[in-house]
Amino acid sequence: MLWQRFGRGARDKELQATALLFVEPKDLDQVDPPKGRKRKAAEKDQKSRPKSKRARKEKPTPVRLDTSVASEEEFWKARRAVYHEPIDDENSKKAELNHVLGDVINADVRGICCRRKPFKVYFDDYECSGLWIFICMFGAQQCSSGTHECNNAVDGPCPRCSPRPPRICCDLCNPEEFKDMFQVFDPAPKTQLRRSQIKDYVPTESDKNLRKWLDDWRRKTSKEVHGEYCVRYYGPLNIMLDDTFERICDAAHHNLITSVDDLYKETRWHLTYEYGQTIIEKIKEIILVDLPPSTAPHPAKQPQPRKCSSCGQVGHTSELSM
Repeated sequence: MLWQRFGRGARDKELQATALLFVEPKDLDQVDPPKGRKRKAAEKDQKSRPKSKRARKEKPTPVRLDTSVASEEEFWKARRAVYHEPIDDENSKKAELNHVLGDVINADVRGICCRRKPFKVYFDDYECSGLWIFICMFGAQQCSSGTHECNNAVDGPCPRCSPRPPRICCDLCNPEEFKDMFQVFDPAPKTQLRRSQIKDYVPTESDKNLRKWLDDWRRKTSKEVHGEYCVRYYGPLNIMLDDTFERICDAAHHNLITSVDDLYKETRWHLTYEYGQTIIEKIKEIILVDLPPSTAPHPAKQPQPRKCSSCGQVGHTSELSM
């Protein structure tokens, strides 16, 4: 199933596709041991504790191939037999890795040196491709698809029947092709400021004016950007959602939006830095001119000096005067 999904990357023979497989550390033959204190603690713990029956199984020793061709043929013959062993679905463990995928993932460690070979051996692609080349060279009337006649005018196998070798095999055979292909940059996420808590309030005349202007503005902007058809059937939601609309009106009432950064902090609007300055200027024009008394800051209360309960003077109490 995995090999079939890889093949769907580019069905056209003129195109080239690259498949990327993500694996877990437990599927690797060799994992870097822990460093420093963790490694020493693990070694000490391993020596002190007796081996239990439920101890973790050791990973198989990496397989190495000889340099001679005969040993390589014998190796693939043995691996083919392992690949096609019958699987007992009732007793098989779901967490156990398939033999073919194990060779594909650990091809560099086991000495296979190619991630495509295990798939080919499993499906016997060498024999299948040779069969169609044989049929095509001896003048068969149709190709493997059964819809086109073979091209006997060219020398060698028919270009329709014989599979074309890929320009890039894998990251082990062509490491230079994959050197800069997959670069993942995962910067540390920036901590975002929490939104302010807004209490219930009674809308003023300024709040109603801002609400009316903001609704007209987002409809007008949506019509200019996406057209009248989009506004007629979907409304102005592609410019500003209703939740963002309500949040701007509520935050503006409590004087929480005075800059573009404040607008993004309170709303997380995806178009803040594109249209935010226009909204800030309108908020200053409508809301900040006539702020309601509830938003005015209250002066800090000063502590009252203690007085004597008997004489009423400051500086001492009745307990100290007795």
